[in-house]
Amino acid sequence: MPKEQVLNDPLAAEEIKAIILAKIEEAMNRNCTLVDDCTYAGFRVKFDIQIGFINSVTPGTLVWGVHSQGEQQGEVVEQPVSGEYQSDPSPNKTREDNDLPLPVMVQTASGPQKRRVRIQNAKASAKKK
Repeated sequence: MPKEQVLNDPLAAEEIKAIILAKIEEAMNRNCTLVDDCTYAGFRVKFDIQIGFINSVTPGTLVWGVHSQGEQQGEVVEQPVSGEYQSDPSPNKTREDNDLPLPVMVQTASGPQKRRVRIQNAKASAKKK
């Protein structure tokens, strides 16, 4: 059986993005009227975020059988991130522009059913090639 050792690697860019987006989602869940059953014709968002990147961390040490935590140190490099977005007047155009599924009515044997389907964006597919 292989022995595993936990590594204290620095955070990767994708991990930092995922953490930041999760924290934004948590804040919106606490302080916002966006809940599952609310619908809006459109929306506008503006954001300004300051991200501080810490350059180094002192490693933890093991002294007398007690592990001490490392400390973050060094210069903190601040980087602003800002932007804004205005949804299209058509909710379906907004969904399409943001690669979200569109609501459709499908006729089934048991009657009509509302479903969500993805429409492949021809422009985006051409750019990927």
